[in-house]
Amino acid sequence: MEKLRDDFARETDPAKQKAIAEQVQALDAVNPQIAARFIAPLTGWRHYAPEYATGMRDALQQLQATGTLSHDSFEVVSKSLA
Repeated sequence: MEKLRDDFARETDPAKQKAIAEQVQALDAVNPQIAARFIAPLTGWRHYAPEYATGMRDALQQLQATGTLSHDSFEVVSKSLA
């Protein structure tokens, strides 16, 4: 998970960040517990420089806006954005 977090944190391309969030959303429909684990690395977005943190926060907001997240994933996303 650390590698995933670090890779995502270094990503500044909004299209790639959106694609990652979409993949997590698709995984959430199949296996919510694993999807919640993939979301976890994004929850540290406040600890990164603004150019990186913005994309991580936007991905979390994108996931929250779907309205279709499982309880597991919704809990991780909502706590991170609170």
